[in-house]
Amino acid sequence: MRIDYRSDLWQQLQDQVWTPIRDLLEECWSLEKLQRHIPRRAAEPRDAYQMRINSAYLDNYFSPAIRSYAALLGEYDISDDAPEVFLDEDTSSNVDLMGSDLRSFLASVDIEALALGACAIFVDYNSKLETPYLCLTSLEEIFGLKVLVEEGQHYIECMAVHYTTEELDGKDV
Repeated sequence: MRIDYRSDLWQQLQDQVWTPIRDLLEECWSLEKLQRHIPRRAAEPRDAYQMRINSAYLDNYFSPAIRSYAALLGEYDISDDAPEVFLDEDTSSNVDLMGSDLRSFLASVDIEALALGACAIFVDYNSKLETPYLCLTSLEEIFGLKVLVEEGQHYIECMAVHYTTEELDGKDV
């Protein structure tokens, strides 16, 4: 059996679940975010609404709790039989080609997964640098996917992801 997750479901999750959680996680309460989370009441004058927005204070307990729990998950040792790329000092200090060591990268994975419930990690290969590297992809960057269900197990068969590359030190990454 195949299940197709269409972009309308993804958009609904983006609007109703992931955006509010991301706002909390980022701890950045801009005027736009306050207006998104504090709706204008019916027949409320614009001045009264603006005064209510300007005086709003949202105490954020979510982000510190997620970051603290992610730190607890970061207490691990890498086994000696791990792939060489994780043990080699040169490659393990830049696992995502953005300067993150393995612990920092996995801490980002933990925060993303705890906050949104899931994330995706891809292994890509940079042909110019001739090295594999890890890519953390949040749920918001996934446009849709096809899941294959066999004997009660779900397997991702195909996924559409918004993927960008950057240029670092004159090298396309």
